[in-house]
Amino acid sequence: MWQFIPCAAGCMKPALTGVNLCANHIADKESFAVQMAEEMKRKTSIVDMVGAGLEFKNVDFSGQHFYTSNFSQAVFNSCSFYKTIIKICFFDFASFNNCDFSHSIIDYAALGGAAIKDCTFCNSDILHVNFNGAAIVDTRFDHSNMYNSRFITATISSTSFNDCNVKKVFFIDSSQTNVSFKASNTAEAVYKMDEIL
Repeated sequence: MWQFIPCAAGCMKPALTGVNLCANHIADKESFAVQMAEEMKRKTSIVDMVGAGLEFKNVDFSGQHFYTSNFSQAVFNSCSFYKTIIKICFFDFASFNNCDFSHSIIDYAALGGAAIKDCTFCNSDILHVNFNGAAIVDTRFDHSNMYNSRFITATISSTSFNDCNVKKVFFIDSSQTNVSFKASNTAEAVYKMDEIL
């Protein structure tokens, strides 16, 4: 698991991998993000990396493996995570715009409070993933196994979960507008606290 090393500027945000400063205090945040993306693309497995608060644009992470890494509050614009494996990673309060997670395996990841727009997670295994409080718009999860994931208090609009396994998926207090669950096992999802008591 990535080790929390506080920013040397004293702000208590996590220092980025390879330096002793966080994304808010590094001199050239944009260049550092490009450099980190290039380093990640050279690896098959990305382990214990901290890229919290950085912005990644048009990066192809397809086929890579992310383990125990921290990308909290990061921004991903037009990035591909096609056929990636993501396990025990933190993307809480991150932003994903026009990103492709299709055919991926995502286990025990934290996307709580994330902003997810115009993305696809189709044909993926999304198991035990925390989307609590996320804002999800124009996104597709079709043909995915969502077992035991959480969308508690999430705001979900113009999004589809068609032909998904939503067994033990928690939608408690979520707001849903124009959301489709066609051919999904919605009777096995959890919508109220009293359903689990």
